[in-house]
Order: sequence, then C-alpha cells, then structure tokens
Amino acid sequence: MGIFDAQSALTEVQRLTKGHAAFLGGALVAADLNGKPFAWSDVDLFCPTFPTLVALGQHLLSQGCTFDEKFDRVWARWLKFGIKGWHTNSIRFNTPDDLEINLVYKITDGHPTTSLAQVIESFDFGLLATGYDIFDLRGHKSHNGDAHDMTASWKKQSADAPAVAKPPAGD
Repeated sequence: MGIFDAQSALTEVQRLTKGHAAFLGGALVAADLNGKPFAWSDVDLFCPTFPTLVALGQHLLSQGCTFDEKFDRVWARWLKFGIKGWHTNSIRFNTPDDLEINLVYKITDGHPTTSLAQVIESFDFGLLATGYDIFDLRGHKSHNGDAHDMTASWKKQSADAPAVAKPPAGD
C-alpha cells in the first residue's frame, strides 16, 4: 500500500468512484471516524449489484488501476460467464499510487446486499460497525456520502440509556 492517511485515501476513493454507487466499509472508515489515520491497510467498496461491480471495475481500469494476474483471470471469467452461484465476489485493484481497492459484490440469504446496514451485518467480522454511503451522480438519497457509525448499538448500554432491541432467540 502507498502512504495514504485515511482522509487522503477517502479523497482518492471519492475521485476514482465519482458517478458510481457503492458502500465503503472496513478499517479505512473506522480509522477516519476514530482519528486513527494510519490504522487501515486497504479499501473495501461494496457494490449493490453485479453490473455495478463490473461498471465500477471498468471505470477503475480506465483510471489507470490494475490488478495482478490472478485477478486478471477472475475478471475475464466474470465478464464471460458471470458469477454463477457464488455468494461473495471480490476483486482487488491497485491504483497508480498503490492504493489497494477491493470491489465486492455479496449475496446474503439469496439477496444482494443493497444497503450499508446489510453490508455491515454480513461483512463486518471485526465489529467496526462503520461505513460511508458513496454519493453517485444520480443523487439518490441512499447514496448520499453520509458517514454512519453503528457502534453505539453494539456497545454495552449505560444504566440510563434505553435498551437496544434484541432479536428473538433462534428455534
């Protein structure tokens, strides 16, 4: 990875993805929101549809991004055959400045992850519980670039705070 602080990386990601809808999760967002500018290693962008992943991937390639030979074969296979029944589909791009960007399209319970909350629920094994909606040129409200910090619902509640609703126990 090149030497980027979190803010510089976010600025570069916004520049590179302008006009494309995606959700940004992972350590980069947590590092930015928690004032830890170098506590991250790569960028995790989640696409709401497979065609969005392909369009954004093609856009990154047109911006000078590359991927290694392994991902070159994955990309060619996806373009020729689609993703078939895979639940998690990811590919890593490297920017000309050596920023690593992972594009991910994920299906959970048979449905694409089409919101930041779904992305965090299905991906966030590190319990970072933070993310950004990336603004797209169409200006959809669901892609407005807002930061979301959901850690409060995962932390122990204080005595005077209302209890967080818990899901019912499994069968």
